[in-house]
Amino acid sequence: MTTPQPTTNGDDASSATPLSVQDATVNLVTALAAAHAVAAAGEGDANDALLVALVQAHAALITTSSSTALPSDGTGTSSSPSSTVVVAPPPGAMVLVAGMPSPPPVHDAVVPPVLSPTTASALSVPSVKTHVPVVLDMKSSNYTRWRTFLVAFIGKFGLLGHILEPSPPVDAVGTWAQEDFAVLTALYCSISTDVLDIVMEPSHSARELSVAAEGVFRDNRKTRIIYQETEFRSLQQGDMTVTDYCRRLKGLADSLRDLGEPITDRTLVLNLIRGLSPRFATQADLLPLQVSFPSFANARSALLLAEIVSKLRRNSYAREQVLCC
Repeated sequence: MTTPQPTTNGDDASSATPLSVQDATVNLVTALAAAHAVAAAGEGDANDALLVALVQAHAALITTSSSTALPSDGTGTSSSPSSTVVVAPPPGAMVLVAGMPSPPPVHDAVVPPVLSPTTASALSVPSVKTHVPVVLDMKSSNYTRWRTFLVAFIGKFGLLGHILEPSPPVDAVGTWAQEDFAVLTALYCSISTDVLDIVMEPSHSARELSVAAEGVFRDNRKTRIIYQETEFRSLQQGDMTVTDYCRRLKGLADSLRDLGEPITDRTLVLNLIRGLSPRFATQADLLPLQVSFPSFANARSALLLAEIVSKLRRNSYAREQVLCC
């Protein structure tokens, strides 16, 4: 059986003009059919016919690709090369092979929305217990201290409006709602369970919870002022140390301030002097005579020094008595 030969434009295959892709494809199909026929007949030149068709198809593909990639000669048309030029792809470039599907297009990466600085700060709120070491409790008169720590903590993130403004903005969704939940979490972490059992509601905003907690410590205001002011003005040191006495007196003053009845520093010092133990009689006489009336901190420091000196003298006297015996 005679093998059909692929069509060429000259006797010498090496000097033949490269075929187009379409012609080379026709030759390749013809060569495949011939190779199949030769294989069926048992003849041995099927590989040669197939190899010639493959070479011509590859040459046509390279020629067509190179001619479309050549630069323009300045006249708006592509210059025709005298010889086939094969340009190597750059390193890392994707090479398309005939018969393979084109890769999917690369789309721009989806950039997530950038949160505002305030929202970002609210979402990165550090440990509340680190910045608000005072837990609001029914048994302690610490509402003012608790609120002072809380305001400083919330204000650092620019979120004071969530506990100070009487009503939320009209568009209280999205970022504002997210910030309000952050402030609400800070309140939950700094209020004791006893207080939360009284004031906590599932639908509360940060502002509503703050107002409810304030109401617990300022209800029956007038009656509580009467009793606490009476205790404040009748407090006596007795056997208490200076530290314990001053702490108790300052706590009563803070409680009155929480109820809206602030005690001035001068009044606090006068009550401190009035309730001193007789062992501090000298300091009770000298403190009011200072040219500049002492502050509560200065008066406390003077009394602490007198207490230390008095203790040292008593210890020294006791040692002398032991040595004499």
